[in-house]
Amino acid sequence: MKRQRTSHPVDAFDIALLPSQPIRNVGSGHASHAPANDEQMVVQVRTAEYVTIDLFAAISGLTASAVRNMIHEGKWTEGRQYQRRAGRVYVSLKGYEKWVATGLV
Repeated sequence: MKRQRTSHPVDAFDIALLPSQPIRNVGSGHASHAPANDEQMVVQVRTAEYVTIDLFAAISGLTASAVRNMIHEGKWTEGRQYQRRAGRVYVSLKGYEKWVATGLV
């Protein structure tokens, strides 16, 4: 699988070129399109704005403990760098990037 990073004025996208699989019509039991083996399918995935603390730790290089400490010590502001929903904490990638760039809370 080949990956290519592109940027968009508003959001970033990952583009993955995947080997093509026959597209099957579930109802009829036969392939509606049988691509050649060398044909590739392009899948475009939008990056999520909010991610869990564990995923954020993997993306940013900070530890999950460091992220929790930033929140607990009030260095990050709810609604800017993170949100609480359904008992979980989600970190804003955009909020984090602004925080790093400006140093403002």
